[in-house]
Amino acid sequence: MAEDFDIAVIPRETALQVFTTPKALDPYLAKIRQQIDAHKPDMSTKKGREATASLAFKVAKSKSYLEGVGKELADAQKEIPKKIDAARKFVRDTLDAWKEEVRKPLTDWEAAEEARVTKIKNAIQEFQLCAGDHTPRSSQVLRERLNELQKDEVTEAVYAEYVSVAAEARKAAIEHVTRRIEAAEKAERDAQELERLRRENAEREALEAQLRAQKVAEEQALRQAKEQEERVAKAAAEAQERERQAALRRELEAEQRLQAERDASAKREREAADRVLKAQQEAQEARERAERAEVEAKEKAEREQRQKAAQEAAEAIAREADKAHKRRINNAAVDALVLGGVPKETAKTVVELIAKKMIPAVTIAY
Repeated sequence: MAEDFDIAVIPRETALQVFTTPKALDPYLAKIRQQIDAHKPDMSTKKGREATASLAFKVAKSKSYLEGVGKELADAQKEIPKKIDAARKFVRDTLDAWKEEVRKPLTDWEAAEEARVTKIKNAIQEFQLCAGDHTPRSSQVLRERLNELQKDEVTEAVYAEYVSVAAEARKAAIEHVTRRIEAAEKAERDAQELERLRRENAEREALEAQLRAQKVAEEQALRQAKEQEERVAKAAAEAQERERQAALRRELEAEQRLQAERDASAKREREAADRVLKAQQEAQEARERAERAEVEAKEKAEREQRQKAAQEAAEAIAREADKAHKRRINNAAVDALVLGGVPKETAKTVVELIAKKMIPAVTIAY
């Protein structure tokens, strides 16, 4: 397989070392690079374009060959697949980039060629569209289009291998537009004649209409004069009736005003009486409230006096009860001391001193 490639060949006995040693592939890639750099692309001739395509094909085949060698090594040497795969990817990416680099002049030429042909075909299509256009247009617009077609020269420098097709399409377009100009001019003349006839007919109808309108105006004037006389008579009768109605309204309004004044006076008198009555009622209510307040104040004072007397009596009873209670306890204490052998007078003195809290740390529980 290696003898089929004259750009980069790796001996099988050293292939594993080449693919597993860093930069060992560089000399082989350098050999390919030398041939790429030595190539001078010439897109002006068929032979030059074929040479560029051939070199790009060799680079691609070298990529396939080197990647195939690496794949065989990877399959045979399972313990180092990562290194071999990395080398394969490096070779693949590098040679893909070099392939694109080598082919770029040819690719650019093809793109330019495609753009050139597309431009020519678009121009021819414009001629064809013009030759098949039946959109209604004026003769002036069509003449402008014809001038454009006549100025658009069809030369081999512009249309190259399509010059004959372009010439035929332009000729057909010119003939089509010329026929359309003749038809448009005829249609415009017919339209002008039709417009003249229509204008004359309109003028005749306008004159007839003017005569009819004049007759109608005369009849209407007579009718309006008669109607005016009737309106004047009717207006005079209506004015007399309005005056009579106005006099009746004035008389009625005077009576209504007089009655309104009488009603207002009576209302004012009622309102004054109501105000007096209301003032009397309010005064009576004020006196009653004052009397109730005086009674309530007197009753409150009496209640408070009774409550105070009761409280004082209760407090006096409580004091007497407390005194009696303390007296009983004190007497019991004296009796206890006497039973204990203390003379009675001495016992009384001791209890009295304790009750008055004159002996420290000694109290009587009442």
